[in-house]
Amino acid sequence: MANKQPLDLSFLKPQFEEIELPSRGKYYKGIPELESGVLHIRPMTSVEEKIIDRLNQNNFYKTIDEIISNCVQEDINVDDLTPGDRIFILLRIRVLSYGSMYEVRYTCPECGSEYPLMVDLSRFEPVYVDEDISEPYELYLPFCQAKVRMNVPRSGDIRESTDRSYAEQKREGIFISSAVYQKALCCEGFILPDNCSTPGAVVGQDSFKTLLGIMQRLHVKDAQVIDDFYRDHDHGFLDPIIMNCKVCNASFEQYVMLNWDFFRPRSNRTKSKELQQLDDYVPTKESNRAGRRRAARPSEVRELRVVGNTNADIHPEEKVSEENI
Repeated sequence: MANKQPLDLSFLKPQFEEIELPSRGKYYKGIPELESGVLHIRPMTSVEEKIIDRLNQNNFYKTIDEIISNCVQEDINVDDLTPGDRIFILLRIRVLSYGSMYEVRYTCPECGSEYPLMVDLSRFEPVYVDEDISEPYELYLPFCQAKVRMNVPRSGDIRESTDRSYAEQKREGIFISSAVYQKALCCEGFILPDNCSTPGAVVGQDSFKTLLGIMQRLHVKDAQVIDDFYRDHDHGFLDPIIMNCKVCNASFEQYVMLNWDFFRPRSNRTKSKELQQLDDYVPTKESNRAGRRRAARPSEVRELRVVGNTNADIHPEEKVSEENI
């Protein structure tokens, strides 16, 4: 009886595409898999489709990180990525898997008409990092006259700040925003000013609760210095594309958004209301770059941005205990 010829399944072998990260690897000194600024990604398979079945707002970060880890050839820790690189990789995986077009629902700011809108991801141009990186950066806070040593946030900082904010509120009933937690996590040292009894003393990560209390009590002008630092060092898909309303033909800015169709295009299954629009409101702020305007994306999704509303960071009725300051 003749031996059966082995089946050639080499056509199932994933094909990887080389991509250059918007950070160009400048934030990853000492991490060989990332410091070159180049990664190799593949499209999603049925394995990742099953992972998407578990996706909801409670496990959003974990699910997205698992998809990225599976589809990147290099052995990387997703928590090490900057948010700009992370969303860039996710969008590139999506384009390889399903193409660049996906549907969102949009409400025109001029006439109020709501309708489905096809977004072309290939039209969004990433912003790349050009300058050399020298973390931590030392910033001067003009109101309290202190100095602070800050790192650019990583994806792990954003995930942890969200988790800690939620856990603190659930356990203690105290709300401390994820933006405040993020500032504390990214601070290597808060250098006390000369006008206090311990000038030059440094509060670091080993005194995190005290550092958290300081960040929560910052004057809005000082908090804005840190937010501006984040914004000035942001990279990836930052800028919108210009589109026209189908009804009144008014021009509007369209930003990258994540919804159910992003992960499951043309799906006939019941769409989760929670995932209809994960980034449905994107306020526009003035950028420091030559008058260009870009989005201040919520910290909860930057995923889609690391900078939150400064005024929302101040909760005087829910401060960290004074004994920790």
